[in-house]
Amino acid sequence: MNADEVYRHIVVKLARAGIVSPQLGKLPEQDYSEAEAERLAEEAADFIEAKAKHQ
Repeated sequence: MNADEVYRHIVVKLARAGIVSPQLGKLPEQDYSEAEAERLAEEAADFIEAKAKHQ
């Protein structure tokens, strides 16, 4: 298993636990541009920040 597959498994588990945005746990298998990857990373960070503020 390569590092990308490991990262994907980690994100899916974090999404199931409600730690990261659930959408990140079910991204389609496709190539993403750097801009798309950055947008998704920002959305994940925003989700985590909002969740932390409400706990």
